[in-house]
Amino acid sequence: MIEQIAKANISEKGGVVVILAERPKEEIEVDISANESKIGALGTRVVCRAGSALNLSDLQKVSVSNARSIVVLADPFVSEDQSDVRSIRILLSIISALKSNEDKKPRPSSLKVTVEVCNSENAPLIRSIDPSLIEPVIANGVIGRLLVHTARQPEVESVWETLLGFDDCEFYFQNWPDVENLTFGEVLYRFREAVPLGIRREGKGSVILNPTDDTLIEKGDEILVLAEDDDSYVPEKLTLFEPDHYSEDDLNSSLTDIFQKKSKSMSMRPARFKKLLIGWRRDIANLAQVLDKLLLPGSEFHIMSDLPVEFRESYLLRTTGGVANPSSHLKVVHHVGDAKTRKDLEKLDLASYSSIVVSTFSGDVQQVNVEDRDSQSIVTLLLVQEILKTSPSTQDVVVVGEIQDPRSRRMILDSGMAQAIIATNDLIAKSLAMVSEDSHVNRVLEDLFNVSGNEIQVVDCSLYIKNGEVLSFFEVMNRVRSARSIAIGYRRGNGELKLNPEDKLVPLTWTKMDRLVTLSYMEQDFCLPES
Repeated sequence: MIEQIAKANISEKGGVVVILAERPKEEIEVDISANESKIGALGTRVVCRAGSALNLSDLQKVSVSNARSIVVLADPFVSEDQSDVRSIRILLSIISALKSNEDKKPRPSSLKVTVEVCNSENAPLIRSIDPSLIEPVIANGVIGRLLVHTARQPEVESVWETLLGFDDCEFYFQNWPDVENLTFGEVLYRFREAVPLGIRREGKGSVILNPTDDTLIEKGDEILVLAEDDDSYVPEKLTLFEPDHYSEDDLNSSLTDIFQKKSKSMSMRPARFKKLLIGWRRDIANLAQVLDKLLLPGSEFHIMSDLPVEFRESYLLRTTGGVANPSSHLKVVHHVGDAKTRKDLEKLDLASYSSIVVSTFSGDVQQVNVEDRDSQSIVTLLLVQEILKTSPSTQDVVVVGEIQDPRSRRMILDSGMAQAIIATNDLIAKSLAMVSEDSHVNRVLEDLFNVSGNEIQVVDCSLYIKNGEVLSFFEVMNRVRSARSIAIGYRRGNGELKLNPEDKLVPLTWTKMDRLVTLSYMEQDFCLPES
């Protein structure tokens, strides 16, 4: 996360990151030493201090009142509720430290404390402590929902790998008086170096993603864009491209046509789905709720874990209001077994599932060693692939893996063990870094990972473009807009991913192997009629 913060501050010529932890200073310095030269080259200096964030004098020792931004990390060594309670105590200590220094230095209104929350039910309570100061991030929830999205569409993982953090394009908000009184449809074609995604209303704090073309940009509105840096883009005085204007009938007709194309391309896929989670996650209730809303009635969510079934059923019923009930859309089926043994995995008929997610988390809270978790995931992924290879079934099964150490990601993908790999720790660090730099980004992430609203999709070019057709990216954006979506990039047939293309007026030749990355309204999983 420190490296991501350093990258975010390159345009500011770096800064200072202070780490306060209940560990010897020398141990902290050893942990960050691998990236120290890289962080230093970005202009950022790291200062390590041993101490407790619960101790007022330790907070004053690191000059907490001079901080531009504060991040409170979860404790991975305890249960989710214990971690959140500890975070609450730390927040109260921080507020006390800030108040004790207010006579010398008033608290800046821009200061935010980003808190990694483990249990989503605790987020409202944590925010209520001081809504103007505290920004809770349910990072584990983001990862859980990304696992669900990736199981539906594996290509989405690499897009999010690029979107999160400060390595490529990021989300930025900026007020531009020049675009006031224009419609969002007009603003879409005013930026050469950015892609507009939505607006933020002044004073309301709300972010409107993918607004309709006729939405008027009001005074004080901030435009949300995808851009390389906060100083890399400006709106043009005049439009760069004259789009086609679609009536409501045109939009409805286009949406119907695109839905039929999607249905035809997926006509061999089942209308109901069987999803399998191998392992256990502390946000399992969240996953079940997302699947319950996305999947068609009669779909099944299978869970294989070493935890007792009674505990799992009780936990799901208690935390989801009855999603484990057979009358729900989603039928939850439990299996008890060891994910590291072939015999237990073979009992599941793996080829019958539409997707399989292998989680790094078991039922043991104390199992926190990163290498142990990743080793277990790799063994399970290898076994799953071996079993699928020997299966007579021809159905394609999407396999998604979760790991802690991002260094293992490329190795697993290259080996063919999974279609997508979620590097949990890396993506959580990137999410927290982005929110710590701009708390409004949290609204964007909440919307994109919600069970309703907008999502990032990767779709066939053939939905909008003929094979061999020559179009600029602005022309592609215009066609995609006919489906109430925003084109934000593309993936070439050779695998090259490009978000926010540099020159959107240059003609490009498109093929049936290309894919478009879009911001679109979320659909229920391929609502095909029953065969």
